[in-house]
Amino acid sequence: MKTHPLPVVESLEPRLAPAGVIAAIVAGGVLKLTGDAVDNGLTVTEISPDTLRLTGTGGTLISLSGAAGVATIDIANVDKGILADLKQGNDTLTISAAAFSGDVNVQLGIDDNTLTLADLALGGNLIVNGLNGTDTVSLSGTTLMVNGLTTINLGDGNNTTNLSPTGVVVFGTGLT
Repeated sequence: MKTHPLPVVESLEPRLAPAGVIAAIVAGGVLKLTGDAVDNGLTVTEISPDTLRLTGTGGTLISLSGAAGVATIDIANVDKGILADLKQGNDTLTISAAAFSGDVNVQLGIDDNTLTLADLALGGNLIVNGLNGTDTVSLSGTTLMVNGLTTINLGDGNNTTNLSPTGVVVFGTGLT
């Protein structure tokens, strides 16, 4: 009678789920951020005039102008504003301690997203748009100044907007 060896199960090396990547590019003084289809976390802080520090959170990497992704990067020559399209995934974006002569425009995208704006001064407009999902937008800090129009449209879902500054608040041409 022919015998067959018993099957053997071998374990594989540990594997991590790939981190999300946010693509970043600077054009004309505007930082353009584009998310992907997975969860991303990003904190943007002005560390000196016209220079921002981008820090990925929760494993998110930042790819500047197509370069390999890194966890933290300093980007110079950003004086006009930020244009962010977070795409899909449960994303978190924090912009703090920053001043721009132009607009901050954030497209939260699909799924559940969180946007925190703290100590922000804009010469232009603040525009925030959401799609489906549960979105939370928080405006806080000691200074919140928007010289243009502030528009927050979070779309469908169980959404929340928190306005809790502790000092100066200016919405130049209106809040919608």
